[in-house]
Amino acid sequence: MKTKIWSLGLAGLLAYATGTVATTYYINDTSLVGDVYCTQLGNDANDGRTPSTPKLTLGNLLASTNLLPGDVVYIDTGVYPDGVIFSSAVNGNSANPILFQGSSSTTSQGAGTVFASSNVNFEISGNYLHFKDICLSGGSYGMKLVGSSYGQYERIYAISNSAISIRLEGASNSNAFRRCVLWSLTLSALNSIQPAMGNYMEHSISYSRDASSFVAASGVFTNIVSCISIARVGIASDFYTPDGGTRNIFFNSERVHGTYDTLVELQRVNTNWYGNMVADPKFVDQEGADFHLLSASGFVSNGVWVTNAAVGFSPAIDFGPRE
Repeated sequence: MKTKIWSLGLAGLLAYATGTVATTYYINDTSLVGDVYCTQLGNDANDGRTPSTPKLTLGNLLASTNLLPGDVVYIDTGVYPDGVIFSSAVNGNSANPILFQGSSSTTSQGAGTVFASSNVNFEISGNYLHFKDICLSGGSYGMKLVGSSYGQYERIYAISNSAISIRLEGASNSNAFRRCVLWSLTLSALNSIQPAMGNYMEHSISYSRDASSFVAASGVFTNIVSCISIARVGIASDFYTPDGGTRNIFFNSERVHGTYDTLVELQRVNTNWYGNMVADPKFVDQEGADFHLLSASGFVSNGVWVTNAAVGFSPAIDFGPRE
């Protein structure tokens, strides 16, 4: 018996020393409809450590808890009104990032976990943070990174009614955005300035009704890969052109680029831009923020599989092998 106790104690010490000890936290709103993680309603008086004792707001969890590398925060289905600040004290590390995981339930905007602030939904200054399956809706900024680096953003829906979907400023370096939707009415969808450097985006949709899809000063975004730009102007200007772009689709009401007349000219002058095309991506309902792609074999619309070959299909469904 003593040997077993000693062995368990050693295992715990080793786990702590290698950074593998992690805590799981839970956030829930005031409804259980569509919930996948929690069994009780959220309450900020709870400890947030079990599905039956979830906190009500992410802001309260961050204020009351010192999150550590490897921690996981499950944010259940619901609408959360508070804008959230992730300070520079909220940090994972390269081996054990902190994960903020939204609900796997889906809505027409693609995510069951929705934050709906009237200002900045997420302002992020911490490092090695992962965010998945979250909709940031209605604010002036969907998301603002301020000196935040080594972040991973997957299936993030950043929707702005009055300003910018995602903005990077300060030393926001080496962040990756995958399978995200950036949607802005009045200003640019992606806006990033130096000294931010070395960021990356792929398989994402960048939509701006009145401005540009991409505004990225030199060095801020090294590559834009297999994305769809639908905006008044795809790329704002020569100064605000991402370093490289491959296998993207542009569908713009005025022009692909603010400086160059055509995509051909953009790719001739900027040799790191190649393999792109100008085409209608054929979304199900871009004005309604339903960016599912039409397919001759069928597509999902509001959770229902629809088959109608007459509507055509998107060129983005089979864009060929990566070269």
